[in-house]
Amino acid sequence: MDSTSAVSESIAQDKDLTKRLLAAAGVPVPIGRPVRDVDDAWAVALEIGLPVVVKPQDGNQGKGVTVNIVGRDHMAVAFRAAAEHGQVMVEKFLPGNDYRLLVVGSQMVAASRRDPPQVIGDGQRSVRELVDAVNTDPRRGEGHATSLTRIRLDDIALARLGNAGA
Repeated sequence: MDSTSAVSESIAQDKDLTKRLLAAAGVPVPIGRPVRDVDDAWAVALEIGLPVVVKPQDGNQGKGVTVNIVGRDHMAVAFRAAAEHGQVMVEKFLPGNDYRLLVVGSQMVAASRRDPPQVIGDGQRSVRELVDAVNTDPRRGEGHATSLTRIRLDDIALARLGNAGA
């Protein structure tokens, strides 16, 4: 039987509320806030300093999240992607590794590091072909049901590639 309470699950789902509760407990959190539209998002980005992260306030599994945004055009793409999942928030981008921790009672029982998707060019195939080849790995699937997730070439990924000149 699942012992995660509905209250704790709701708190974890709401990123802004989670940040406020963690900050109140003395845990460092990135500065930022929910935004109304892309203009407000860009204003917040300039206020807190680039680079920033744009993400849905209520979301999971990294859906609609764009990191390391440094330009207005990229902000527009990121805002649209996050808005598909609800209220959007902008936060300061903090470089480093992304970890997910599982705490049961008062003990951490599991930890995993989330690495961004990547392919390594071979000078012959396009990025799309490289992604398609990586996605043939039977360990890759949708969501968290498999050990690896499929790489998606969505608007966020295409914007990142465009910024990199690929």
